Amino acid sequence: DSPARLAAQLFLDQRSGGARIHRNMLVILAPDRSRLAELRQGTRDYLAWKSIEAEKVTLNLDTFQSRQAETKRAQFDEVVVQRIGETFIWVLVPSQAPDDPTISWEETRVSGPEPLAVRVAKKLRNEEALIIEYSGARLRMDLDRVPLWRGDHVTLRQLWSDYSQYLYLPRLRDSVVLLDAVRTGVALLTWSTDTFAYASAYDEDSARYVGLAASQHVAVVLDATAVVVKPEAAIRQFDDVHAAAGGQSPPHSGPRTGSESGGGTPAPSSDGGSTPLAPRR
Repeated sequence: DSPARLAAQLFLDQRSGGARIHRNMLVILAPDRSRLAELRQGTRDYLAWKSIEAEKVTLNLDTFQSRQAETKRAQFDEVVVQRIGETFIWVLVPSQAPDDPTISWEETRVSGPEPLAVRVAKKLRNEEALIIEYSGARLRMDLDRVPLWRGDHVTLRQLWSDYSQYLYLPRLRDSVVLLDAVRTGVALLTWSTDTFAYASAYDEDSARYVGLAASQHVAVVLDATAVVVKPEAAIRQFDDVHAAAGGQSPPHSGPRTGSESGGGTPAPSSDGGSTPLAPRR
């Protein structure tokens, strides 16, 4: 392996305080070996002229020499900035299969006039190695495929921890992307087949979800209690509440909010609020 690959593996495994936990939030930008010597030479020239400029009094430089030192320092400052962009052109992206502990590194070349971080982000977005928007349906696929469920639900904090840690999951830009995916997924009329429900908490004593909601826009928060709920579990609770209220079984058509049904009254939620009833398949 190249020195860059070995260093990248070390950075992936370790950080200053110990073992790195959030490994799926890391990509490595490495230099091209053929351009590295030029960058180092330019840096040496810049530091030399910067030192001369700073010590112009001690060196007893005249006005012409002082201006020359200032000009050279500025010139090599620009040279270094340019050569940094020309040298650091390899992005190393780690990935992993769910059933294989071996870490593979994909090497991608980046170029362009933008700042380095912008170049890298643009390249990764184009190759879906960095996700800035995620759908509720894709999130549901991840939940079922890995799986990421912990029983009938999973907390939002645990879910974000999974995405930030495990290299076999998509690399989300930040937790806002995850929260948006949950928000749009819960709002779908087809949530019972395509996505999931949401609750503000799960009460262990009563084995019930607090603030259970589906097929409507909800305020999703990333905390230790908020949970994404399997549709089957949500439907059971919706059915229990409806039966306790003396109603008939929910219809097979999709759930309807008050605004979607022409202003009618939304069906009661499991906690006495206004959550639409879930359809049965």
